[in-house]
Amino acid sequence: MAEVSQDDIERLAARVAMLVSDDGEAANAGRAVGQLARRLGLSGGDLKELFLTGSLSGGRKPPEPTVDAQQEIATLKRNLRRLEHVVHNLQEERDRLVAEAGSLRVGMYRARANRKLRLGLIGLGALIVLGGGWAVAYLDFDLAPRTPPRREAPAGLAGTGTTAVVRSARGTLYSEPDKASAPVSFVPIGTRLPLRRLVWNMMTQWAEVDLNGKTAFVPTTEIEMF
Repeated sequence: MAEVSQDDIERLAARVAMLVSDDGEAANAGRAVGQLARRLGLSGGDLKELFLTGSLSGGRKPPEPTVDAQQEIATLKRNLRRLEHVVHNLQEERDRLVAEAGSLRVGMYRARANRKLRLGLIGLGALIVLGGGWAVAYLDFDLAPRTPPRREAPAGLAGTGTTAVVRSARGTLYSEPDKASAPVSFVPIGTRLPLRRLVWNMMTQWAEVDLNGKTAFVPTTEIEMF
């Protein structure tokens, strides 16, 4: 087959396409195809090859790949599968890391919330302790037994022969004006005791009475004074 340019092939193809026209035009197209083919140096066999293969390769089939090429293709396919496997593993690792990061963020937020709660409780406890200390200091509250300062009896009480009558079923007389002190005696209801004076201790009023020449104290809530 002679050397034919792409333009020659396109002109020949245009005339071949006109073969399906009406009878007159198809006949003219057939004569034109024959004239152009002879001018291009193409034989009938060349036209047949062009029609069957669509190329100027002389009707030869595409060459089969060589053994080396086939091995190279197989190697490339294996490498492709390996890369796909690696990409799949990387995607799974990415998803796992994203899930772990989410869990860590949740744990961090919970730790912050717990820390704030603990600090708030500590602050509240400190306020309670400070408030209790202030209340103790303000009210002079003391749980330990102590000897309170003795106050003078109210005017007109001492030396007037005022009597304290026990009105509780079992009156308890203490050595000090403090229920934490040791009891010195238990007296029945209606017992009359000479009243010496009244004293205050821990917001409680006490009566200092004479018990057979000894000093004793009884809460005023347990006596009546005459």
